[in-house]
Amino acid sequence: MSSGASPSAPPTWTGAPCAEGGGSAAAERFETPFWGAVAGAPPATNRLIVDLHELAFAAWVHVPAGGLRLAHHFPHARSVAWSLYHPVSVAPLQALRDHEIVPDPGSVNPFLPGADRTAARRAYTVTVSRRDTGEPNTLSSGGLPIALLFYRLYVPDRGTGRLGGVGVPHPVGRGDGPLSPWWRAGRAAASAVVWRMTSVGLSPPYLALRALHGRGATRPADAELTWDAFFNPARTLVEPHLRGTRFAGVAARLPRGRRGPAKNWATDSALAFTDVDRRLGPSADGRNVLVIRGRMPRTPRTWNGEPVMAEDVDLRYWSLCSMTALPLGVTTASLFDEQVPLDSDRRYTIAVSTAADRPRTATREHGVAWLRWPERGDGYGRATAGTLGLRNQDPAPRFGGAIQDVSEPGAEAATMGAYLPRGAYVSPEEFDATAGAA
Repeated sequence: MSSGASPSAPPTWTGAPCAEGGGSAAAERFETPFWGAVAGAPPATNRLIVDLHELAFAAWVHVPAGGLRLAHHFPHARSVAWSLYHPVSVAPLQALRDHEIVPDPGSVNPFLPGADRTAARRAYTVTVSRRDTGEPNTLSSGGLPIALLFYRLYVPDRGTGRLGGVGVPHPVGRGDGPLSPWWRAGRAAASAVVWRMTSVGLSPPYLALRALHGRGATRPADAELTWDAFFNPARTLVEPHLRGTRFAGVAARLPRGRRGPAKNWATDSALAFTDVDRRLGPSADGRNVLVIRGRMPRTPRTWNGEPVMAEDVDLRYWSLCSMTALPLGVTTASLFDEQVPLDSDRRYTIAVSTAADRPRTATREHGVAWLRWPERGDGYGRATAGTLGLRNQDPAPRFGGAIQDVSEPGAEAATMGAYLPRGAYVSPEEFDATAGAA
């Protein structure tokens, strides 16, 4: 649905995830009896959500023998995805990407390449089953009677609200099975605990690893960014701290992980993280700017309600976010692809700094995107530290430069080439002297 307004650059979203993007943040609460937790909208926290342009719903569901059916309409948005996880290990079971969803009879899937994004009839139904039935739009729990279900929406069209102009997915018929009141209460409590309290168990190991580098150290951040594609929590949380230390050999014995030939490993999205510290650079007091440069994959344009879903793209969605250390996972700011100015070769410059140290030329008019430094630092007392998260979503089969194409840890730079962001620390004055030029 086109907004009818003249094309505009989408705003940079910082702070409260629902602060901008259409609709009243205060009015959109999204509480439902079915969904036990919501991230990306008030009053929910943005903890454990690494993208402020994402709205995520989570629920522990009872999967009845006959399956659980949920009805919905395709939103006016960049993308949506359904994911099913193991209720204890939270290991991914199955994912359903928007372009894989078969619409109800008489409806249209607006996420297919070349599809009409303004179509009025856009209904579909998803089924959560204990077994893989082979039917369209089915997520299988692998025989489990209980599973963790996620529904995610990215970048609603301008003026359509955070839900993209449609409601919240809801169960059809008897809903999520014959649940007793105690199960409903327990499910809601479990959702809240996992969503908000995961950091309780991860914080002590993180602090112990940070202590390896000594008081006042900038490690695990380095002057040259080192990106780690996410394969498993052990590798992502531990290995960056062991690199270059006497414990480096321990890193080799961590679970390394590999990606198989399927690009939709775990879900439609893949993530990479790097540690940063603004004390790196010429200003010893931390008044430095991290300059990020790279090449932007081709992505659809949807923010202004474009009527047709682009066909010739590399990724469905790209974003870069600043956040605390991963055990807390609190995001400060996010940039997605349409917010980043590009040159004729699709190359970009992004300045990451505090608001006080933002260079004068870190503006769209100068061809530069600005990303706010994590407001809480790493969240554990280091105000100058933090983490950047890079997201690649749903790469085209022929595109070989996505995070999903990194088959094993350590192959990020060789695999992604110019599509892997590079970084350098400079002073605000140095940045302005060159207007961010290389």
